[in-house]
Amino acid sequence: MTFELPAESLRARETARALAEAVRPQASEIDRTAAIPAELARDLAALGSNDPMVTVVVVEEIATANAAASIGLAGGRGGGALGLSGLRGARALDDSPRAQLTLAAAALGLGRAAMAAALDAVRPTAGIAPAVEKPQWVVADVATDLDAARLLTYKAAGTMANADIALARLQASAAAQRAVDVAVRVTGADALTSGSALERLARDVRVLSVLLGTEEDQRAIAAEALLPR
Repeated sequence: MTFELPAESLRARETARALAEAVRPQASEIDRTAAIPAELARDLAALGSNDPMVTVVVVEEIATANAAASIGLAGGRGGGALGLSGLRGARALDDSPRAQLTLAAAALGLGRAAMAAALDAVRPTAGIAPAVEKPQWVVADVATDLDAARLLTYKAAGTMANADIALARLQASAAAQRAVDVAVRVTGADALTSGSALERLARDVRVLSVLLGTEEDQRAIAAEALLPR
């Protein structure tokens, strides 16, 4: 058994990772105007694919920079308006398995971005006492949660089974929320200043939870999908 992505997905991930760096400086403006600049929209549209695995890896990478852009890419809205504000435009997504898988991938990207912020705040210092390293332990827990969610999401992309997608949604959204909570805890509430990257993550992860439904709702959906017919 191998956990390596197919070659096409690996190429798409590298391209999306580079494009995410171009999205990052424009994240605040995208959220403010609820629109993706035309040139950036063309670059995002070029990443589109009918392969669910490619879509998952691309959406995750772009979501690390801006959730609205990743959802807009998956929703096929290009440079058009995303809705009232940023990620809220995702309310236009349908309830198809592919759309729900996209939301799980976006949650992975948000969680990764939050974990990166947390890691920056707890980077080890020489001679630090073990008791002071406890923040690193909670970051390690989040990394485990996100890796588990990613594997579930990859499995769902491979099978496109309702039960697998439901489980991926449940784990990815919960892991993203925990990642943001931990990032706030280890960096301090001052990091939630208006317009900061962490403030956007905290907002977007809450909006994503509204789109996906509460954890209880997702458990119910997952249980229903798993029960024999």
